[in-house]
Amino acid sequence: MKVKNFDIKTAFLNGDIEEDLYMSQPESYVTHGEEHLVCKLQRSLYGFKQSARAWNTKVNKILLANGFVRSKADQCLYSKFEHGKWIYVLMYVDDLIVVHESDDAIVKFAKLMNKHFTMNDLGEVSYYLGIQIEREADGSFLLSQSAKIAAILDQFGMKDTKGASTPMDTAYPKLEGEYDLLPDNELYRKAVGGNVVCGYCYSS
Repeated sequence: MKVKNFDIKTAFLNGDIEEDLYMSQPESYVTHGEEHLVCKLQRSLYGFKQSARAWNTKVNKILLANGFVRSKADQCLYSKFEHGKWIYVLMYVDDLIVVHESDDAIVKFAKLMNKHFTMNDLGEVSYYLGIQIEREADGSFLLSQSAKIAAILDQFGMKDTKGASTPMDTAYPKLEGEYDLLPDNELYRKAVGGNVVCGYCYSS
């Protein structure tokens, strides 16, 4: 299967808004004597509570109208069976992964989407949602977050620490007696909450 990565430019600006939304005039737009007027928006903007929903509704309608089926298990996954082959589209906000056996089918899908949005072709997927992706010779994928792990270690001054095969060094002294509590556990909580999913995992 070919696995390509696409990015939709200014995705939220493509959302259609159902409510009446107004905003103050931009400073350079204000005309003398009309300072009291406001702008009525015709499109969604970044920062609105409605923006994400409006964008999702728009792209969902387009995919469904073109024969794709939305997965019940994962609302971000769409699939379509055409000419005896499956095409899969995995979408996270404005980042898309498109999977098919044929490059031509993926190009056809990109042309369809470009009728509605401006989309960048990022080529073979190599990085997605903070996960580095490498294709092995046998077709399987190596997923890793080594870059994120390195960044977290650097952030907390642990870049030069040595690795261990166990969660805790087996030679570490037993925690006996009384020890002073940390004066502030904020740094510890930030380190624990680093959101690293895994070091390495394989997926075929």
